[in-house]
Amino acid sequence: AIVTDINGCNEIIQHKQNGLIIPKKDSEAIYNSMKILCDDKSLYSRLKDNTRLSVIKRFDQKEFWNALLLEYQELLKTHHK
Repeated sequence: AIVTDINGCNEIIQHKQNGLIIPKKDSEAIYNSMKILCDDKSLYSRLKDNTRLSVIKRFDQKEFWNALLLEYQELLKTHHK
């Protein structure tokens, strides 16, 4: 991913770890970043692999469902008191 340095994007993407962060409204920066990713297959591959790992780690559905179950259990406890 190539993202601009704004809230949200810069919280998910870590520069040169799972994507590239560029200044907003900088057409030269986006061009250069696209060129880098086209030319540097090793960097592209590393970013791609790291992105998949970070998505799996952050957005694993099992963790979400467990957290939701715990929340419902707590609500039931307080409701039955």
